[in-house]
Amino acid sequence: MPRPASAVLSAFVLLVIAVVAACGSEPDEPADGKITVVTTTYPLTFMARRIGGNRVSVVQLIKSGVEAHDFEPV
Repeated sequence: MPRPASAVLSAFVLLVIAVVAACGSEPDEPADGKITVVTTTYPLTFMARRIGGNRVSVVQLIKSGVEAHDFEPV
């Protein structure tokens, strides 16, 4: 194999190893053991709380009383 092709192959192998290593981290779990569910509007928040019960922590992005079409994230 010519030297330039060997260098390209080596660089590719190192890149693949780096990508695989970056994907192997464990996700952080909340201290209370609950799954965090993020919803946009109140009806979805209501359903998530009813379905998940004590096993979920629900965060609502658009507060009650705010029109969803007028919401602008900061």
